[in-house]
Amino acid sequence: MFKIIKISVYLLIIVFLYGLVPKAQAKNDSLFIFVEYAAKTGKCTQSSNDQVNIYTIGKWKLKSGMTDYKITYSSKPKNLSGENIRIAVEKSFQTIQGANNGELFRYAGESKELKPTKDGQNSIFWLPLRGGVVATTYIWTENSRVVDADIIFNRRYVWSNTEYNGSNDCGGSAKTYDIRNIATHEIGHWIGLVDN
Repeated sequence: MFKIIKISVYLLIIVFLYGLVPKAQAKNDSLFIFVEYAAKTGKCTQSSNDQVNIYTIGKWKLKSGMTDYKITYSSKPKNLSGENIRIAVEKSFQTIQGANNGELFRYAGESKELKPTKDGQNSIFWLPLRGGVVATTYIWTENSRVVDADIIFNRRYVWSNTEYNGSNDCGGSAKTYDIRNIATHEIGHWIGLVDN
C-alpha cells in the first residue's frame, strides 16, 4: 500500500514538473455570454425606442486590426440561401462599422464550427437552443481584448431576411426573426456593448 502511494506521489511530481497538467487561465481571461430572449408576446411589435441608446459599455475591446468572421452554412435554416445569409450578416457588420467610419470586420469564408469554442475563429451558426432563446453570443477575452466570439441563432425559430426601410422593425415577415436585425444586436456585444 505504501509503495503505491509513494509511486503515485512521484508520478504527480513528474507530471507537475514537466508541465503535463493543464495550465490555469491567466486571471485576466474572461468569458461573457449574452442570451437574447424572444418577446413574451411571441410576436414582433413596432417599438418607439429602437434608436435610443439602451446599452452600457463592457470592459473589453476588439483586438487591433481586422477581425475575421466565418459562417457555418451547414447549420443554416433551409428556407434561406447561404448567399442570402452572408449578405444579411455582412450588412449587420456594416451597420456596426458605419458608426466608426472604418472597416473592422471581414468575411473569411465558411466555418465548420457547430459549438461555441475558444479557438480563435469567430463563427456564426444555428443550433437548437431552448425555447424562448432567440440567440446567444459568447465572447472570450484575454487582457480585456476579444480573442474569440461566436453567435448562435436558434434553429427552433423561423428566420427571414427583409431589407430594412426605416419603419419595418419586425422584418416584414410575420412570425419570423430577421437575421440582420438580430445579428446587428449580437455583433454589438463583440465590440463591447452590453444590454441594459
